Amino acid sequence: MINTALNTEIEKVYTVSEIAELLKLHPVTVRRFIRAKKINAVKMGKDWRVYESDLVKYYDTYLKPVTN
Repeated sequence: MINTALNTEIEKVYTVSEIAELLKLHPVTVRRFIRAKKINAVKMGKDWRVYESDLVKYYDTYLKPVTN
């Protein structure tokens, strides 16, 4: 039997502080967006974590400039 490795890539996960720094927002504002479901997040212990794909969705929905 041949043992094959899984070709899965691990997705980057951000903390609230990292997102606040990236978006130039206060961490409280980021947590408010998480509570309002504007940013999809996962609770890990006491802290929230956001997958990169969810951060991209937030950007595309709320921050991406509209072009004509």
